[in-house]
Amino acid sequence: MGVTVTTAARSTRLARAENVQEDLGISTDTAMLNRMIDEASAAIVAYCHRPFAREAYTETLPGFGNIHLMLGRTPIVGTPTAVTRDSSAITDFSVADAVSWIERMKPARAILTNMHADLDYEVLRLSLPANVEPAYDGMRVAAGASE
Repeated sequence: MGVTVTTAARSTRLARAENVQEDLGISTDTAMLNRMIDEASAAIVAYCHRPFAREAYTETLPGFGNIHLMLGRTPIVGTPTAVTRDSSAITDFSVADAVSWIERMKPARAILTNMHADLDYEVLRLSLPANVEPAYDGMRVAAGASE
């Protein structure tokens, strides 16, 4: 378990010398200013225990059957790909996957959202268990209300 950087950041500086010079209205030697920025950036990274530069990485996490992943590095700029133990990629839940989780969790009501446009609403609605319904554009749901 851990993080492996696959594409390192081109720079770990948290500021550019030209921007600092312009913002402060100074004409300090750029090489000296870059050294100061490097030192300050390194101190911030050490204090926060995380890098702030954009890089590509692979993070290996244990699988406990939970749908929530606690990633070690955030924020995420790109969409990560989840991969199972046999190296198959997980891209999205299918309707069957979602219904399977709903059956495990046993909520009184479940609403399927973010569905692909090729799903026929009425056909899907009729195929779902009584406590599951597909969402639709403009749908409003009262929080905490039970029906």
